[in-house]
Amino acid sequence: MMRLWDLSGAVRFLKAIGRSLNDGVSVVVRFPGTMPLGFQDAIIKDVRGLDFVRFECTRSPFEGLCKKYAPSVSSNTGDLYELCEHEGFRGKLIWLDSLHPKVWQQWQEFLTKYAQVNRFMSSLGRTLFVVPLEGEPPEEPPKNDVTMVTHDWSDVLDEMDLLFWANDRLLQKGMNYSQKPF
Repeated sequence: MMRLWDLSGAVRFLKAIGRSLNDGVSVVVRFPGTMPLGFQDAIIKDVRGLDFVRFECTRSPFEGLCKKYAPSVSSNTGDLYELCEHEGFRGKLIWLDSLHPKVWQQWQEFLTKYAQVNRFMSSLGRTLFVVPLEGEPPEEPPKNDVTMVTHDWSDVLDEMDLLFWANDRLLQKGMNYSQKPF
C-alpha cells in the first residue's frame, strides 16, 4: 500500500527538510491545515547524530528549556549562549509540541534569537528544532536565517502524485481495471 510519504512530491519535501537538519539548520514547517499523519516519523528517520525529544511548549521558552535540559543554567540570569553550550542541551533534535497561538509570539522571538546565537556556534552538537505549525499562525514564522529555515507544505503534491495515490487506493479496494474511473 502506498503511503503519502512515498509520493515524489512528498519525498522531495522530506529530503529538503532532511538536508536542512543534517546541515545543522533548525526548521519551521508550515501546514495550511492539519499536519499529515506520519510526518514526524518520516523526518526523524533520516536525521543523523541527534537525540530526538519532544518538548511541550511553555509560555517561557528559555525558562522551560533550561528547566528540562539545563537545570544548572539560571533562567533568570543565564543567557542563551550558556544554554546552547550546556551538555544537557547539546545534540538534540527538539520537536515542539502544542505550539498554540497563545505562546507563538514568545516562541517566535526565542527561535529568532536562537538562530542568531547559533550562527557563532559549531554545527557539531548543535541542538536543532523542528517547529510544526498547523493552520494559520497569528504571526509569520521566524525569518529564514543561516541556522533557521521555513518549509511550506504548499503545492508539494502535484496531479501525478494524486493520480498514483488514487490508483493505489482503488487497487487496494480490489477494483478491477474496468471499474476504475480513469
